[in-house]
Amino acid sequence: MAVPEPTTELQEGIKYQITDPTKRILAPNAPVTVYVDADGAGAGTPTVADPSTYTLNRLTGTVTFDSAQPLDAAITIQGDYLTTATAAESYEYTWTIEADNQDATRFQDSFVRREQGLLDVTAELSKWYVDSSLYDLLDQDKILVVEFYSDSASNPLRAWMKIGSDEIGSAVDGLVEEALELEGTPDADRRVVSRG
Repeated sequence: MAVPEPTTELQEGIKYQITDPTKRILAPNAPVTVYVDADGAGAGTPTVADPSTYTLNRLTGTVTFDSAQPLDAAITIQGDYLTTATAAESYEYTWTIEADNQDATRFQDSFVRREQGLLDVTAELSKWYVDSSLYDLLDQDKILVVEFYSDSASNPLRAWMKIGSDEIGSAVDGLVEEALELEGTPDADRRVVSRG
């Protein structure tokens, strides 16, 4: 397991994020430990925070406590992190977040009443074929973190996904193309998607 990473306070005493942006995506199912040094900046002995007192977002490297931590407390997060890579030669993507709304209509209702059921995240990625690396990930049943930048380079939509299918094809007068279908899957904390 990696060494504890220092955090930056985002919301006073409540929300903290791993300071190093290259270490903010924590492995989806590996153990993560949050430490609180109430005396601040390594002056005291850090204690392990009770997981029932905070919410961990592995996709953004943030921890949000239920109640404020002591003034000047130093919070560190220890866990395995993932490195990211650009999907080479990509030229088109779509992602969808949808709810399976269930019919909950009662007698004498004038309109259909709906209750939200399960949520789902899916995506499609089109790219020029480069190598078999994505097929290899499908074959190994790997969980990926996929980032989609819709409007800026600073606030991506991130999701834990598995490759559902990998289709490779070409016409006689065209380049070889690869089409991926991706399906959301939860991490150890039951989170699937988050804004960066």
